[in-house]
Amino acid sequence: MKTSNNEDKKQLAIQLRAWVGQQRERRTWKQWADFFGIKEKTLGGYIQGKTFPRGDNLKRLQAKASLPILRHQNESEIERKMTSEQYARRVENILQQLAKELNYFKSGKREDREVFRKIVMGEDVGYIISLLKALFDEDTFQNWIFAAQYKFNRRKNDSEKLVLDGSR
Repeated sequence: MKTSNNEDKKQLAIQLRAWVGQQRERRTWKQWADFFGIKEKTLGGYIQGKTFPRGDNLKRLQAKASLPILRHQNESEIERKMTSEQYARRVENILQQLAKELNYFKSGKREDREVFRKIVMGEDVGYIISLLKALFDEDTFQNWIFAAQYKFNRRKNDSEKLVLDGSR
């Protein structure tokens, strides 16, 4: 397992705040701490970029929050040494699998698509679509990266209470 550094702590704070901001089920950090099964003070350390989860807390966050920084904590040495071509082929395979899965909803009933809309967050779909489009042109990608980071930096850091009003 890779050890965390200050950059990992900072990235966790950014990614965790962004992910929590996209969710709608909980409104306070206390509710989020209960959801993750960790102490509120501990969660505050993660949100503020002061600490990085280890052991059981790392596993709890990994189980409930889909954050790239957490996923990378369990990558094997082989995965960390993969080439860009290998990563691109993995994305290609994922896209092919996704297309197969989405065919169910394409040919399904209205009720099926309503279930889909309740479970899959539109914001996540939009994020993935915009990232994939940006990857096809370097200038577009650099602008996308700037805009994506700019949004994260505009969020207020309030470790006591989180108010989710839907504005970004």
